[in-house]
This record gives sequence, structure tokens and C-alpha cells, in this order.
Amino acid sequence: MQEDSLELDQVRKELAYYKAQVDQLAGNTMKDQYGLAQLSYDHSQLMKGFQIIADIQRSFNAFTSPDALYRSVLDAILSNMSTDKVVMLMPDYAKMNLKPNLWRGYSQEESSVFAAVEIPISMAFSKEKKSHLVNSQIEPTKFEKQLQQLLGAPYFVFTPLHNDGKLWAALFAGRNYENRLLSTKSYSQSSVDTFESIAGMISSFTQQLEQNKLMEKERIRIARDMHDDVGSELSKISIACENIKKQYPSDLELRNHLSNVQTAAGKLVDNIGNIIWALNPINNNTISLIGYLREYAYDYLEMNQLALDFDAPELSVDHPIRHEARTHIFMVIKEALHNIVKYADATKVNINVILKDNSISCEVSDNGKGFSKTDQRNFGNGLRNMQQRISETGGAFSITSAYGKGTRVSLEVPI
Repeated sequence: MQEDSLELDQVRKELAYYKAQVDQLAGNTMKDQYGLAQLSYDHSQLMKGFQIIADIQRSFNAFTSPDALYRSVLDAILSNMSTDKVVMLMPDYAKMNLKPNLWRGYSQEESSVFAAVEIPISMAFSKEKKSHLVNSQIEPTKFEKQLQQLLGAPYFVFTPLHNDGKLWAALFAGRNYENRLLSTKSYSQSSVDTFESIAGMISSFTQQLEQNKLMEKERIRIARDMHDDVGSELSKISIACENIKKQYPSDLELRNHLSNVQTAAGKLVDNIGNIIWALNPINNNTISLIGYLREYAYDYLEMNQLALDFDAPELSVDHPIRHEARTHIFMVIKEALHNIVKYADATKVNINVILKDNSISCEVSDNGKGFSKTDQRNFGNGLRNMQQRISETGGAFSITSAYGKGTRVSLEVPI
């Protein structure tokens, strides 16, 4: 009986040993699964962050202000980065605090209170380019507890945006809870890296938008000065020539010279009008471009007694277009029309404009005498300049021609 009891104890010990081994093995397996899930999740979030950056970069030309950029970034983060709340904050250095500028993920009731939130700027946060990370394993600091309370998310990544060593904004991405399931992991250092990459992109694009705004102001100033000063003086020259012609009605040689001066002044006024249109950023849209192309082509070809068939979409919704793209498209088509008038011996010109989602294509063709590759060299600089202009926009340019079959100039430019 005693022996049976000893054997039973031994069996129990052995079972306990094996159970411990199984538990340890199971624990290691779960730990490995957790680690793999965390790695997979971090990789997924990093890829989504890069995708956000790539998408914003592709659509950058559509942003006309920093706020439009921020709204797009916040929407993308909330949709793709496993966050419940995301906020863009701006500093008020007079009060040394941060105030919400734009936010997503807050209820209407929260937003009404949230708009008045002020967060004291931590000196470390202001001076150092260091993000704050809070998850379920990290005990928050006093400053981080303030963020939890004021921004309404217990787990978060809070990232500073610096420019020239100065804090100019902050990006907050928070969660209301952290699911411990393997499929949804917590914020980690990898999350910090991802949001800092997005913050860097925001800083870079904001600076570029501000530079674009300064360039637009300068273009407006130059266009205004050209119109008021140069255009006015050329008009005075033309009027003076006409008055002199009236004073000397019998001097035919003088009148011919004055007429030549008037013609040159008139051409300069027309060219200045083209330059003013090209400089003015208010025309950075497809409706303005197509309308100006149509007007210029009809006027120029009618003056040179050529028929025109202009085919372009009637736009009910406008689309923004880069200043460089708009200007280069117009200058290339202007050069193509000039070549037709000067060299082609044509009677009719066709212009076809097609607007796509992210690009605009134009085709200019004529029924003239055409030319060979050997003749093409005679046009030298003009054709090279056309190619160079379209190349600078990142677009594609081609020209095809043959004797007796006219000439076709084609271009496609990203907008």
C-alpha cells in the first residue's frame, strides 16, 4: 500500500515536470507568435506610412494652402494608421503653449470643448527633436499625463515638427485603447519612426508651399509692373508715331518708318500680354489654359488666313495645373503655330486637347507640305526648345512629319 502511494507520488512529480515543460514550450511559442505579430504589424504600419507620403507627394500640386495639405494628411493617418484620433497643433509663443489647429476622430461634443484646449510647451519638446511615446507598458511623465487628459487618448505618439531648429507644429496620433490580441499591437518605437517620417514630409511640403506662395506674389508684382510700366510706354510710342504721321502726311518714307515702329510696338504689346497671362498665378487652372489657347490660336491663325479646328473638352469643373506646366504648354503650342505659319504652306490647322486625371495632352497638326528629318535640322533651336520645355515638366514630346503629309506635334504633361 505504501509502495503504491510512493509510485503515485512519483507519477505526479513526473506529470508536473512534463506539464511545466509543456507550459514553458507553450509560453515560448506564444511569445514567438507575439513577436512575429508585432514585427508584422510594425512593418505594415511602416509601409502604410510610406504609402501616405507617396500619395501626398503625387497629389502635392493640388494643394493650394498648408491647411489643405494638413487635412489630407490627417484623413490619411486616421484611415490607414490604426489611430482613433489625430491632431495637428500650432504653437502660440506669446503664451508658450500648443493649440489644436485641425483634428480628426473627435465627436461633435468633444470638438466643441477641444477647440479651447491649450497645452503647455515642454522645453524638451520645444528644443529637442524627440517624440513622446506612450503605450500600456510605459508609465507616462507629468507632461504626457497632460496630453492624455487634454487630447483624450491614453496611448499615443506625439511628434514635434521643427524648421531651422524651431518648433512650428506638432502631430498627435492617439488610441483610446490597446487591444492585446495578436492582430492589433501597441504603438512602438517603429510607430515613432513612421510618424516622424510623416512629420518630416509635412515640414518639407509646408516649406515648399510657402515658397510657392512667395513666388506667386512675385509673379503678380512682375505682371503688374509689366502691364503698368512697359505696356503703357509702348502704347505711348504707338500714339506718338501716329501723331507724327499726321504732322507729316506727305513724307512717305517717314510714315513707313513710323508704321514699322508701330507694328513692332504692337507685337511687343501682344507678347507682353502673353507673358502677363503666363506669370499670373490666378490662371493656374485648366479652364484658363484651354480658354487662352483657343483665343490665341484663333486670333493668330485668322490674322494669317489659316482655318482652325479647335477640339477641347467643355469643362464644368476646374482643375488646378502647375504654373510651369501651364506656361510651357502654351509656349510650345505658340511655337508650333509660328512654325506652321512660317514654313508649312498650310491652309488648315487642327488642335486637339484631352484632359486626363493627372495629365493634359495636346496635339497640333496641319495639312501643309511637311518636312524630312534632314529639314528638321534647319529648325534647330525652335524644336530643341520645345523638347526642352516639355522635358522640364516631366512630360513627353514628339513631332512627326513627311513630305506632302503635314506635320503633327504631340505633347503630354502631368498637371
